[in-house]
Amino acid sequence: MRQYLKIRRSALWTSIAFIILGMILAIYPEMSGILFTRGLAVVSLVYAAVRFYGWRKERLEGYLAIGDFAVGVVFTVIGLIGIFSPAVILSFLPFVTGAALILDGIVKAPVAIEMVKVGDAYHIPVVVAAVLPLLFGVFLTAFPFQVATALIMVFGIFLVIDGVCDIISVAYFRKYEKENEE
Repeated sequence: MRQYLKIRRSALWTSIAFIILGMILAIYPEMSGILFTRGLAVVSLVYAAVRFYGWRKERLEGYLAIGDFAVGVVFTVIGLIGIFSPAVILSFLPFVTGAALILDGIVKAPVAIEMVKVGDAYHIPVVVAAVLPLLFGVFLTAFPFQVATALIMVFGIFLVIDGVCDIISVAYFRKYEKENEE
């Protein structure tokens, strides 16, 4: 028990940092997402510059090195999109996930329709399994940036909750340790 308390005390500052970061993410999700995306965009541009440098060096030695050039171009495009239109990058994952859910609902729909036609008693879970992914997928593809923003906000709230729970557990174990020493 003492060892646990020592470990948790050392992580107290981490808990406080989680609470502060979580509050920033929860209160300013759009700004946080845009700053994060722009940070990744700068890293992408630096990586592209390194790849272009490697390509140029290889070219001077007489090699084609088309792979370095292609990777440099791809990361340059990603970096520029991230800097000038971060919402596109933030929206990409919810959009792709939504498209996959739509496809899942479409694939399950014929089975659900057939079970409803036949009148099978177990058709309700099959219909739900076809309709829910379809509806959620349409929502994700229709509002990808808003979904990303909501996800950032929820992540921030969970960071705050985690940090508060850690601080409460340290206080609880401190109290427990004092009671058992006496």
